[in-house]
Amino acid sequence: MRLIEANEILSPKGLKMGTRFNKDGKTMVHYKVNKKYDDMTPEVVVECITGLKVKEIIYEGPRTNA
Repeated sequence: MRLIEANEILSPKGLKMGTRFNKDGKTMVHYKVNKKYDDMTPEVVVECITGLKVKEIIYEGPRTNA
């Protein structure tokens, strides 16, 4: 069993999806596969999944930045 970093983002089945970090006050996700990497906002992640342009994400309840 491996230790999980505080800022790791995991899928429901425990696969590492990326690392959470803040840039200019906005939460971002750092993705890395082999030697390639990308930094994306949550809106860009949703756009990649749905194929639709996202103007903003409205969060339910209090939001904490990790």
